[in-house]
Amino acid sequence: MSDVRENFDRVYQTHVPIPYNPLYLRCMEEGGRSLDVGCGMGDLPILLRQRGREAYGVDFSQGGISRGQADARRLGMDPGFLGVADVDGGIPFPDGFFDVVGSHWVVEHVDDPRVMLREMMRVTRPGGRVLLFTSNGLTPFVNADDYTPSARNFLRFWSPYLRFRLGLPVDTGVRRMVDKGEAEDVLNTYAPMPFVLRRVFVEAGLRRVVLRTWNMHGSRRWPRVGQRLAYLFFDVLDRAPVAKYMGHGLFLMGVKG
Repeated sequence: MSDVRENFDRVYQTHVPIPYNPLYLRCMEEGGRSLDVGCGMGDLPILLRQRGREAYGVDFSQGGISRGQADARRLGMDPGFLGVADVDGGIPFPDGFFDVVGSHWVVEHVDDPRVMLREMMRVTRPGGRVLLFTSNGLTPFVNADDYTPSARNFLRFWSPYLRFRLGLPVDTGVRRMVDKGEAEDVLNTYAPMPFVLRRVFVEAGLRRVVLRTWNMHGSRRWPRVGQRLAYLFFDVLDRAPVAKYMGHGLFLMGVKG
């Protein structure tokens, strides 16, 4: 874990913020007091604070939080709403403190999503909402650089699980889960699946679980005609029944009982 943390510390030295999914952003903004788990450099909590919302953020990277706190100071904010925390060690807030708790592009990096979800639920008030946005292991549209169809990236997401099922060598992260008898987590962690994560939400006790996927509409690297064709294709795909499971991004929301 220390190696992973040091890697993210280095990344956040030059990292450019990624855009937030619009549905995730709206739910976090309209939900009341919010917590962004795995907030990186605190981009979302800072944005919401600028809009007058009571928003907080935690991340396991000291480098990311330090950069976010520096940005907050430059904007005239008290940086105390950003802090270092690891979900395995506990989020430093009391039970039921938040109206909405979310995590954006994080759960695919953790060893056990159930541990992360339990801690997110603990700090959510009864009747509050828990959100996840992550990559979708069912889609071939997984090129994070430009969102173009990419067989190479599709195989990269799927290969750990496929290799495990075929009895081929797998990396230490997969092997650790296999040794613990958590074969399904190989699939869940390395290629998050709509039906797997939805079941994790339901089994955790969340109610009114909403699941939908998001399609990224083409690439800025494509020619103008290619971009227009991509929009037409994805607009059709968005309306098809298969779109519920095949979009590039995966959004889940549940209500704490």
